[in-house]
Amino acid sequence: MSTFYFTGSDFASRYPGRLTNAEVTSVWIPYGCRELDRRLGSVFTVPFSSNNFTAFSLAMDLAWLGILTRTGKIDDSKEIKSMVDAAIKALISGKEPMVTVDGAMSFAAGGSQTIWSSTQDYKPVFDQREAEQQRIDPDMTDADWDADT
Repeated sequence: MSTFYFTGSDFASRYPGRLTNAEVTSVWIPYGCRELDRRLGSVFTVPFSSNNFTAFSLAMDLAWLGILTRTGKIDDSKEIKSMVDAAIKALISGKEPMVTVDGAMSFAAGGSQTIWSSTQDYKPVFDQREAEQQRIDPDMTDADWDADT
């Protein structure tokens, strides 16, 4: 279950009269929050705390951007997309901090992380060849045996 960083009334305060509260709470709040987690999850621990003002603001803007991109009018979303992308880029690069409602700041710790796998350099055991032609990668087998000894 996702953590939501803003409410329907928060959204209505920033973007009044645009959508019903049901549309905002059932579709666009989850969308904005998940999109923020997706874009910043490689450099920050997500979900963010409920007092994170930066997450509150960016998630709401991402929800609004999601709505605008579905209007079919690309010019409607260019300005906010540019602003949101710049803010996220600054957060990821460590140039700007996440700010909580009490003013505490948190910078990205050392850039984006990639996922590591202990088998990433080995050929998969099975591929598209016929079953009789399949074989286990001998380097992987040797590494497993070496690890056990």
